[in-house]
Amino acid sequence: MKIQHLSVSDSIYELSDEWYIREDVVNDRFHIDYVLVSRFGAFSVLERLDREKVKVHEGSLYIDAKLQDYLVREHLGATKRLEGVLKMKVKPLIVFKQDINGGVVQGVQVLPLHHLRNHIEFFWQKVYTFEEVMAALRILRPMLESKPDRKATEAFSRNLIMGMVSGAASNSPAGAALSF
Repeated sequence: MKIQHLSVSDSIYELSDEWYIREDVVNDRFHIDYVLVSRFGAFSVLERLDREKVKVHEGSLYIDAKLQDYLVREHLGATKRLEGVLKMKVKPLIVFKQDINGGVVQGVQVLPLHHLRNHIEFFWQKVYTFEEVMAALRILRPMLESKPDRKATEAFSRNLIMGMVSGAASNSPAGAALSF
């Protein structure tokens, strides 16, 4: 019987005990929904559970036929910042609940939720030592102490999207966190 996962956490908490999972990691002004680290690699995951039609076409992400590459750039920027702090390569993922065609957009893997666990387990080769993983976890721990204000982040995201739709410029700081 196939298990239906409802969220990223449903899927990733089924991974082996070798994976260390951190939720709601805040680095500077960037928010990452999940960071996974093990000797097999490191991943940053942005979870999108909306129901719109999602398509990856010619290296771009479209949601309801509207170009959404800003979402990819924001997650890629957050991941690059995290790599700088952790001193290790982190693979960025954007995960959608619905079944999508997926693909790579600007170096970010976009995939459906039901492929997440298999995608992570595909990289089953030793990349980092135990000491490197523990050092990364010591760095990640303080990043969990200051949780982002979800309502403020969502309000910022709505304002950014509304500004893009109306063509108005956003007055918000560059690189502000996006979390959907």
